Amino acid sequence: MKDQKKLTFIIAVVVVIIIGGVIAAGGMKKTATQTTTKSSSTSSAPTEGAVATMDIKIENYMFLPMVTKVKVGDTVTWTNMDTVHHNVVADQKSADAPDGPLIGKGETYSFKFTKAGTYTFHCDPHPYMHGTVVVE
Repeated sequence: MKDQKKLTFIIAVVVVIIIGGVIAAGGMKKTATQTTTKSSSTSSAPTEGAVATMDIKIENYMFLPMVTKVKVGDTVTWTNMDTVHHNVVADQKSADAPDGPLIGKGETYSFKFTKAGTYTFHCDPHPYMHGTVVVE
């Protein structure tokens, strides 16, 4: 039974990696501004005309949720919950794409999306970690 659970876990990890690769292969458009802070933030419900902040947790070597939908002008904040350092790096690098530094446990990285598009990203030290932000 223990071997069966281990096999199921391995299969689940492989599926997540494959899905991330498929999403990453789709390409991305990007224009944004970015900031890094050492404190975590929380989501807040936007009022009319206000800009929202969406949170993505980095936990158990995964970006959660793996796919996030936001509006143009929204900021996404990634919070590292793991004890190892992670970062958020656009799959297709450019001067205006997310390119965060390594952040430790409890630290955050924020990125403001200013144009519609699909933005795929990964963690440099752990390239099997993938995520997507869809900006509408």
